[in-house]
Amino acid sequence: MKEVQDSRFEIDMCDRSNNRNYSDYGVAIGPQRRCGEQRTKETALRDLMVLIKADALVTQLYQQTIPTVVPTLREAFPDLPERGYQIFEEELFKAFEGGKAELISQITQMYAKRFTLEEIEYLAQFYRTPIGQKYLSELPSITQEAVTFGQQWGARLGQQAGQEWGKRVTEEGLLK
Repeated sequence: MKEVQDSRFEIDMCDRSNNRNYSDYGVAIGPQRRCGEQRTKETALRDLMVLIKADALVTQLYQQTIPTVVPTLREAFPDLPERGYQIFEEELFKAFEGGKAELISQITQMYAKRFTLEEIEYLAQFYRTPIGQKYLSELPSITQEAVTFGQQWGARLGQQAGQEWGKRVTEEGLLK
C-alpha cells in the first residue's frame, strides 16, 4: 500500500457516500483505520509491536544470554558432561519462548506510559519508511555494542574510583 507521508489530520479512510474503504485503492494517508473502526491506543500499540518485531527481541535476548550464562554454568559444574549444558540451553530457550507474551506485554506498557495515541501512530508511520526499517534492523547491533561498551566503561571507571577511594581513605587514616 502506498503511503502519503502527511498525516496532520485524522483519517477515517471511508467514503461514506458509497461505503468504500480508501485503503482498497492502495493509498494510505496517515494513521490507518478500517471503515467504522475506532482506533484505540491498545490497537495502535499492538500494531506497533508487530511492526517493530518485538517478538524478535526474545530471540535476540536469548542469543545474548547464552554466551554469558553457559560459561558461568561450566565454572559451577566443571564435571558435567556436554549434554548437561545442551539441556540447559534447551530449557533456557523454552523459558524465553514461553515468556515471549509477557515480555511483549511489558514493552507495550512501556510505550503506553510514554507515548500518546497520536505519537504511537507517528512512530508506526516512521518505522514504515526506509530509514525507519534501517533503524529497526540496526538497533539490535547498536544496543549490543552500547551495552558491551557500557559494561567495560563502568568497570574501568569503577576500578579508577576504587583506586582513588583506597588512596584517600588510607591518606586520611580511615583504612590501614
